[in-house]
Amino acid sequence: MFHLKKEHHRLLTQLERHEGRIRSFIEEHLVDETGLLYSHLNVETLKPWTNAQLAVLDVKNLHHPGRGDPAAVFAYEDSLMATGEYAVSQMYRFRVTGDPSALGAASQAVFAILRVLYEGELHEVGYLPKPHGGMRRAAYSHEISPDQHIKSMVALRAFEEFAPPSLRRTIEKYLVAIINYYIVRDFKHLRRESLVVTVENRPHVLSVILPGLVLAGRITGDKKFLEMLKRFDPVLDEMADGKLLQFDSNICSLYLEGFHLAMSEGHKDPRLPAIMKRLWAGSIALMAEDGYGYWDDEHDWKTSRVIRVASYAPIVAQHCPDIEPWPVAFRILKGITDPKNMRYLCAGRGASNAQKTFSVDHRIYCGSICETSVASWLAAYWRMRFLFGVRQ
Repeated sequence: MFHLKKEHHRLLTQLERHEGRIRSFIEEHLVDETGLLYSHLNVETLKPWTNAQLAVLDVKNLHHPGRGDPAAVFAYEDSLMATGEYAVSQMYRFRVTGDPSALGAASQAVFAILRVLYEGELHEVGYLPKPHGGMRRAAYSHEISPDQHIKSMVALRAFEEFAPPSLRRTIEKYLVAIINYYIVRDFKHLRRESLVVTVENRPHVLSVILPGLVLAGRITGDKKFLEMLKRFDPVLDEMADGKLLQFDSNICSLYLEGFHLAMSEGHKDPRLPAIMKRLWAGSIALMAEDGYGYWDDEHDWKTSRVIRVASYAPIVAQHCPDIEPWPVAFRILKGITDPKNMRYLCAGRGASNAQKTFSVDHRIYCGSICETSVASWLAAYWRMRFLFGVRQ
């Protein structure tokens, strides 16, 4: 629990009127019939993009048309990540308010993640695919991503607090199975079926491997999982020295959530809070005064994805006590309160050369509501309410 200053209470009170509207937007427009959150919601229609709409856009860097049905991919590309984030936000809402509808919303999201695991099991136990095409086509998806995995694992583990013993056993079985999926592939996987991803060429994979191994060791009691962590010491050493790090808010969110999960399970490694500090400093350096921020240090387009910074501010506060993250978090949450403005890309200095600076048609980003931004706003708000002990 953190000391609640009058200013914090005042700001949280101001944000309360936006919370209900944002949550209603998710329930009305983002949650599909199975409990998954849509990805890349078309801001004009408030529905997923259609193939006819995508046909005039160059989106092959995200999904090559030769692979078929772009609309099925875009509607669920980051679905698991957003579904997990929304589940976490509602678990915090329940802890703060005791409102049973919050636990109901979290339950629906958690069971959606579990059902994707059941569909993935048609291929292999522990296969958690991006559910391209929705739940009914998830079993045919060839794509996985640590981005989706860590948010799903965080939600599943958190929900055990509210689950009966039988469901806890099920959740723990699949948490171990997810990391076993990585282990049997020697911690490698395909990205868009064209790049072999390793920790060395995509260090943020460590955001799921590290907590995954810690969780598996904790759940099974088998020391082999913790022994495997030694393999990644060289990468962690470099990261602690400030190397190999990316500072865009999405990647930082993966690291911070993953490291927080591992540390919450009792894992002690002084490199992790040191890396957290570097990630925080790098990510807030990209912030703008209006609450938005820049995509990365190479592009000058603004994005709402920096709402992720607010969602991991409470994590930074818990593990890096010498950092005061609240002014940045409140600036973001006050600055971006309309879900329709929570887009992947917003107007910025690079408007005239966006097509040159981005490897995908900028219109898909400018015209899409970023599902993780909307869910992260709620996660940030309720995490802060919980940590500050604001129950009224």
